[in-house]
Amino acid sequence: MATINQCTLADGRSRYWVKWRLGGTRGGAPQSEPFDTRADAHTFKLHVEAAGHHWPENWIPRQSWAEGWVPGHGWINTSQDDEPEAEPVIFADFARELIDSMTGIEERTRADYHRELEVHLIPHFGQVNLRDVTQLKPKDVRALRTGLPDPKASYCFVPGSLEALVCPAFFGVGFLDSGTT
Repeated sequence: MATINQCTLADGRSRYWVKWRLGGTRGGAPQSEPFDTRADAHTFKLHVEAAGHHWPENWIPRQSWAEGWVPGHGWINTSQDDEPEAEPVIFADFARELIDSMTGIEERTRADYHRELEVHLIPHFGQVNLRDVTQLKPKDVRALRTGLPDPKASYCFVPGSLEALVCPAFFGVGFLDSGTT
């Protein structure tokens, strides 16, 4: 059985060591691997146990998984040269399509959402390509949000409507594609 031991470093940070014996026997050679997070250590521990207490396939000791190997998925294509350039996702188009696709709302509510979109968001974010993280940062969204009308007012686009448009758009397309938050 593999175990996880937590050690406190001199600078106060925690380090997690997965420890086991090769083959899972008392006579097996002791093995260990360090991790910065408990979640990573736990994931690795599960892979060690699944591999019969041997080093998991495609693991490079003291480094990480081999490039292109994703645990639970297998080999993935890491070459960016083979992928075509992704089409830009323009915020104005994305937001209009999102409002049009909403179900369970009255047509008047849909019209209100479109009006608020045109008044508050399109002037600021209309031409932003959501796949290009250099065009917009979370602080830009926060800055605009502070300038909107009272979020508790029933006529206002905030929080539900603005959140419904801004969060999936800014944090679901471009920022997550690039790993930036």
